[in-house]
Amino acid sequence: MVQAPTPLPDVVVDFEAMIFVGGFDPRLWSEEAAAQSTLEQRDGALVISHVPDLERATTRLVLRETFDLQGLEAYEARLALDETNGSGNIHLTLNADSMSWWTQCLIQNDAQPRVSCVATKWPTASFDYQTEFTLADFGAWHTVRIEVSADPVAFRYFLDGQPIGEYQPPRPERFSETTYTLDVGAWSSTTSVVGRVDDVVVSRRP
Repeated sequence: MVQAPTPLPDVVVDFEAMIFVGGFDPRLWSEEAAAQSTLEQRDGALVISHVPDLERATTRLVLRETFDLQGLEAYEARLALDETNGSGNIHLTLNADSMSWWTQCLIQNDAQPRVSCVATKWPTASFDYQTEFTLADFGAWHTVRIEVSADPVAFRYFLDGQPIGEYQPPRPERFSETTYTLDVGAWSSTTSVVGRVDDVVVSRRP
């Protein structure tokens, strides 16, 4: 009798391992950072200090493992944005590898911090979908989650355990044919941004 392969465990990262204090686990993550930016595990969280330059407006950690819609059930993390004087965000992103498309949940500063989730309009970088904004406070933690459906193709968004929206893309077959890269990061093109990430969970479909 041939035994079925053992399912891979979910990816769970709580940034508590003492061996990675001052850095991050390079077995799980790869780094893409502006020259003066830092990503480091500190006080039980990932602290992202983003200083934009001419080359990069984003500083992020990218999970080395890629996923498809048949194997990915959900992607979530806790995010907090520290006080900043300009525009910028801390985010969780799901990127389609073979097409210029991504969906993201973020805390952004625009006079006051606010939380939303967005999806771009393939094949452009403009937004095709955005949830309503929820006001937040600097330094406050919020859990964002993107749930994935393979049939029909859909992306469902949650904030602190409550559903806040759903996106069903046009031409869904394109979304089923690609793999996806997952990241956490900070963005700004004009000002420094500091944010924190904790309790990253990638849930695999049973």
